[in-house]
Amino acid sequence: MIVCAWILLFGPVALSAQYDIFWTTESKAAYSLIMDLRIEESMSIIRLQTITHPENLIWPYLEDYAMFLKIFVREDLKKVPEFLEASTERIERIGIAGESNPFTLMMQSQIHLHQCALRLQLNQYAAASGEVNKAFKMLKKNQKLHPYKVEKLR
Repeated sequence: MIVCAWILLFGPVALSAQYDIFWTTESKAAYSLIMDLRIEESMSIIRLQTITHPENLIWPYLEDYAMFLKIFVREDLKKVPEFLEASTERIERIGIAGESNPFTLMMQSQIHLHQCALRLQLNQYAAASGEVNKAFKMLKKNQKLHPYKVEKLR
């Protein structure tokens, strides 16, 4: 009974949400903090914006970038398996935006490269080469789908 009430009340809102990937003032600020290796500060912005603007799928990408750098720079190899699992979920989440958005494949491919770098640190060479191959195929597909969106092709 409670489930039916929830679906009636919130179902239309959840179904009508339009997911997209786009840069905002907050996402640019978080990205800048990530580039400065101010990871905890960037994650504060990312967590807040993920809650307040879940329709913008740039947040899983920025979260992946921040967590990748945190693990990679510190060489905290114990956290790699957990990161890889969460990273795969972020790839799927970003995919919700669809390939009509030129950021989708570009960001997914970059996450595969994050996974590759960490797999190399673990001496998982075959798995790392698989990640590079996935990233390359996504970027080639993005070039075919969006030939005039040069800034999003990487």
